[in-house]
Amino acid sequence: MVYAPDRLFKGVKKLANYVRYITFWQSSFVRNMQIYGTLFIK
Repeated sequence: MVYAPDRLFKGVKKLANYVRYITFWQSSFVRNMQIYGTLFIK
């Protein structure tokens, strides 16, 4: 069980990168939708 903390740390780091990527993609997607919405409304 010596390798468990290291694997857990790597897993948490990978999960954190994944979550950061998802939130970044969602925020950029929402911003793009707002831009396209204003373009189409006009």
